Amino acid sequence: MTAPGLSSSTCSDERRQCSRPRDSTSWTPATSGIRTTTRPAPPSGPSRRSTAPRRRTPSWPSSTPSARSMPGRSSARAAEAGAAAMPPAAPTGAIEHFSPLPSWEAFFGAASELLYYTPHMKADFAPLLAGCIGTYEQLRRFFLTLYFGTVPEAVALLGLTDELRPLARVRSFAFEPAGAGRPCECARRRQAGQLLRRPGDLDITAAGRSRVPVRAAPVDRYLRARGPGPPRTWTASVAQRLRLAGGGAGERLADAALEWYAASVDQLLEDPKEGDTEGDYFDAWLRECHREIHDDVDTSDPAELRSAKWVESESSSRRYDLGAIRIPDYESAFQELRAFDFRSRSSTRRERVLAKILVDAFQLRLVDAAAILTIGNIVAQSEEGARVVVVLYAGAAHSRCVVEFFRSQGLGHQGLPKKGYVGQEEWEDDEPRGLELPSYLHDFSELFPVPKAQPPAARAGAAPPKASLQERRKAEDAADQAMRELLEEEAQAPGQAKPKAASRKQKR
Repeated sequence: MTAPGLSSSTCSDERRQCSRPRDSTSWTPATSGIRTTTRPAPPSGPSRRSTAPRRRTPSWPSSTPSARSMPGRSSARAAEAGAAAMPPAAPTGAIEHFSPLPSWEAFFGAASELLYYTPHMKADFAPLLAGCIGTYEQLRRFFLTLYFGTVPEAVALLGLTDELRPLARVRSFAFEPAGAGRPCECARRRQAGQLLRRPGDLDITAAGRSRVPVRAAPVDRYLRARGPGPPRTWTASVAQRLRLAGGGAGERLADAALEWYAASVDQLLEDPKEGDTEGDYFDAWLRECHREIHDDVDTSDPAELRSAKWVESESSSRRYDLGAIRIPDYESAFQELRAFDFRSRSSTRRERVLAKILVDAFQLRLVDAAAILTIGNIVAQSEEGARVVVVLYAGAAHSRCVVEFFRSQGLGHQGLPKKGYVGQEEWEDDEPRGLELPSYLHDFSELFPVPKAQPPAARAGAAPPKASLQERRKAEDAADQAMRELLEEEAQAPGQAKPKAASRKQKR
């Protein structure tokens, strides 16, 4: 970790290093890994450390790199300079905190924080999706490239120009305080139409953790995985190591993980209400789009709320039909986002929650894909014929996804009691959560020799794999084309006997 004003090409994480090469210019980005506080820093020796008091929110530096080493920074620098020139709002209390180093995982990971824990904070991914991405296919291609390819290739898919560069910021430094309950100075500036700089305290928890750690897409500098070659995210580097270390089997497993990641996100976003069994997406959708219902029903159990057909009101004798409330699929969501004119108005609550759900789905399944790739690397790096036991400690939803993937690759629970399941899916509030581990987790030798598992296609009663949304739509289009050709033949030969039209019972 470096001191303020000192440039460095590495960070404290042993797995990562900064993508920006070392240069002779001293520059501290606005989102640095330096602890900032309101107390003055101690005096320093003949180094570049500043002896001025630190501020909660670091200001834009006076010394910047050259335009050649920082392409496309003119518009972003002007925007940041304008925000830094705003008068600071009245402080709400000094909180010592750490500003994280910029990374793509932290930038998109803020969507889950905003959906689940801090819905009152206004941060917006809708302009980025509407102005820079535009379609679900492009969003899908971007995330697959970002987490399984290289970062420069993924950034090129965004098409960020100087005009569109402001869309990459999801939370602004501008702050307009409410009139009531604020200091007189803030109220006076608000009446004059003057914007203030957002106090850093508002984005920091009591533990010093930033709720939106990376406010803008880290296009120019970000944490990258260690190693030669083009910069990659950590997950992409794990996939690359698996391809190189595992030989043909490792490459096949990495490709299978990539296909599973894309298909599982597609399945989740085809129907977000049904796909998210935990109910978090439906709870967020109800809060942002049907606030009068959300505030009048019991939302303590999102999973039960998602599956409920009718829910009683807590303030009257009426009932709400929650079964009729649906979340748009990814095609409908992008159709709404493309209609959003970010140049003339701000986004609505509906558009903001749709954008967060689209982004969070890729982050949610990324956890499972990273676990799959990590397990593959552990096995690939072991000696041939060695006995390897991998213990995954994760939540029920993530563990279920990892198990389903490896079962699709031919692994099974042969020889294990209760099909290898330890614990239970649901717990009562007053029920103890202690687990009684089976004997084979106390003595790993009981797991060997491993019983031979049948391939998925050879298993008796195995259900056929579910076709993706694109495959089903292609099949529907082919059936529609066949029906049109049949009708054209009937119209061209009116005297001939009309063949029976094949009935199409294709589930949409």
